[in-house]
Parts: sequence; structure tokens; C-alpha cells
Amino acid sequence: MKNPVNTLMTFVTQPLAPEDVAPRLRWKLWLQTSLRMLRIIGHDIYEGTLTLRATSLAYITLLSFVPMLAVSFAMLKVFDVHNMMGPLLLELLKPLGPKSVDIVNQVIGFVENTQVTLLGTIGLTFLIYTTLELMQKTEEALNETWRVKKIRPLMQRISSYLSILLVGPVLLFAAIGMMSSLIDTEIIMAAFHIEPIYTVIRMLALLIPYMLFIGAFTVFYVFAPNTSVNFGAALLGGVVAALLWQGTGWVFAEFVASSIRYTAIYSAFATLIVFMMWLYMSWLILLIGASIAFYYQHPIYLSLKGNALQSSVRTRERLALHILLLVGQRFYQHGARWSASALAEQLAVPQVLIEPVLAQLTQAGLLHEDSDLSVYSPGQPFESTPLHTVFLALHHADDNNDLNVVSIPHAPVIDDVIQRIDQAAAATLNGLTLKSLMLQEFELDKVAEG
Repeated sequence: MKNPVNTLMTFVTQPLAPEDVAPRLRWKLWLQTSLRMLRIIGHDIYEGTLTLRATSLAYITLLSFVPMLAVSFAMLKVFDVHNMMGPLLLELLKPLGPKSVDIVNQVIGFVENTQVTLLGTIGLTFLIYTTLELMQKTEEALNETWRVKKIRPLMQRISSYLSILLVGPVLLFAAIGMMSSLIDTEIIMAAFHIEPIYTVIRMLALLIPYMLFIGAFTVFYVFAPNTSVNFGAALLGGVVAALLWQGTGWVFAEFVASSIRYTAIYSAFATLIVFMMWLYMSWLILLIGASIAFYYQHPIYLSLKGNALQSSVRTRERLALHILLLVGQRFYQHGARWSASALAEQLAVPQVLIEPVLAQLTQAGLLHEDSDLSVYSPGQPFESTPLHTVFLALHHADDNNDLNVVSIPHAPVIDDVIQRIDQAAAATLNGLTLKSLMLQEFELDKVAEG
């Protein structure tokens, strides 16, 4: 008899045969993908990849929780909806049981006593710094999950964070207020006494918390990472994160209700300990949902050893030429410039492989990046750029690091071989420029030379 554990591991790790991917057996592919995703996320948690990020975010949340709420509270007070912050915090901290009331009362007390005008320059700077630091750390954690090495420009980050802090709470509480006003209307109140409308409304009341959390997680996964996230992937991550949030919250509430020992051991610190545990669990759930969205959008990572993409020198050379030709085509045809995500989609290559090549080409001056729009254009005229310089740029990319050609001991025989290779490549590509190669590829003979 076959060992069921070995059979399951083979099913999870080995690709399915073509006959197993027939339309009537697609469930096998879905099941294998789901099991692979669970295995890799479990591995990330076991190895500490996700837990370390969740711990870091929980710590910075403790420092910035009150300042962040103070900034939002000041904005909400202008629109006279600041009194709704308490019920929302109670809902978020509901798994803490009776302790949530104490925590919310203390936090609201701190926030109400925080008078921004009396803080002074240093106090106000610390208030803004801790608030922005939490958002930056959150973005960095999401970027690491999505294998994004590049962060947003400083001014773009600050403007985005301030928009979330100032505009986000106003829109959120305005929507809640509109829903409350709608429910209080006579028509809706009368409908409560009519079947099956009453049953439907009760079902909606049960589903609304899940829908709100799904929507919040989905929007967060779409906009927080500095990359293009498909809505379907973000929605799947949002659904899983919302279900985990509600399920874990119920389990955590039962744990808090039955753990009288914590109060006896930690005394006054018991509430803080429980609050920190829930913060950690909340961030871990958010990161798990982000990981699911990432693996769903990039399933190639599910079958990688070591969960990392690597490319050969020849692959990077081919990618570089494809990128340069596409960027040149758009430029000379006066079309929309390419972004990293658009190039990745066009070439059917993960963006994580595109970005290092773009960085090397930009560093060599072959491409120019518009940092505000994150799009690329030629860094120098393609008609005067020898094709051989592209290969030289890739071969000598990042030579300013500690390990480079100069730091390696020289041997005359090796130097001679490398020199002959370079000379042979230059002779073979003699007379070819990026513009001439582009004209051959896209037949752009009628395009102006300028």
C-alpha cells in the first residue's frame, strides 16, 4: 500500500500530468494550487518571514497608535463625527472581550487630551513622525511580500499617507453616518415588520461586518504595495483575511474569557499583554492575506525551490534587449511610456525579474526613469547607441559593489580570454545600433529619426 503522506506530498510538489488538467478535472489543479499555497505560507510562518514582520508592525503600532488616532480625531472633530471613533475601536478590539472597553476608554482619553497646539515643535514632529513611520513600515512589509525592491518617492509617500490620515476617516465615518440615517428612515423601519424583508435584513446585518472587512482588506492590498495588484488577487486575499480575522477573533475572545491566570500573573499589565497579542495576530492575518494575493497573482512562485526567482546572464540579456526595443518603439511613435508592470505583462515575465534589469539599464544611462510616474524612456539617442554597449552595461552592472572586477586577483591568461571575448562580440555587432535593431524588429522605417 502507498504511504498516504508520501502520496499527498507528491501531489502537492509535483506538477500535474496533462490529462489531469482537463476541464472536467480542473478541481485537481485548484486543490493542488491551494495546498501548495498553504504549504508555502506555513513555511514562511515557520521560518519567521511573516512573524518577524508582524512583530515589527505590532511594536511600531504601540508607538504610533495614539498619535495616529489623534491626527485622525482632530480631522474628524472638524466635521463633528469624532464621537463615532469609540464604537469603531470597540468593534476592532471586540475579541478582547470586556478588556476592550477599558482599552478604548484609555485610548480615547489620551486622544482627547492630546492638544496639537500645545505640543510644541518637538512634540508635533514626534506625533507626525510616528504616524508616518507606521504607514511606511506597513508599505515596506507589503513590498517585501510582493518582492518589490523599489519604494515610492518621498513626497508621493507623504502625500499618500496624509490623504489616508485626513481624508480616509472622514469618508469612512460619512459612509457609516449615511447608512445609519438610511436605516432610521420611516420606510426602512416599516420594512422591518414585513417578511421576508425582515429575514433578508437580518442576514445582511450578519454579512455586513464580513463585507466591510473584505472591502477594507481588498482596497488595502490593491493600493498599499508599490506594484500593480490585480483586483481578483486582492479580493481573494481580502476574503481569506476577513474570514481569518473573524474566526481568529472568536477564538481569541474565548481564550481571553477563559484565561483568568493572566490577570493573576500580570496584574495591571494583563490588559496591555492581551492588547499586544491581538495586535500581533491582526498584523499576521493581514500579511497572510497579502501573501495569498501575491501567490495567486504569481503562481510561478508556488513551484520554486527556495521561493525565489533567479535568472541567468543570457536571460537578463534577452530581457534587456526586449525592454529597450519596446521602450524605443513607444518613444519614436510618441506613444505612452512603459512602466515596469506593463513591461512585465507584455513580456509575460514576473515583475521581480524585470525590475533588476530596468535598474541596470537606468544605471548605465540607457534608460531614463520618470520617478514621479515610474515610467521609462530612452536615456540616450538610440541611433547613436552601439548595440555592444548594452551587453557591456549588463556585464559591468553593479561593479561599484564590494566585489567587482578590480577586487578579484588578475591572471594574464584569464584577462586575455575575457578581452578576446569582448573584442569578438564587438566585431560581430559592429555597425549595429539600438535604433537599427528596433527598425528591423518593428519595421519602423517611416518613423522620424528624431
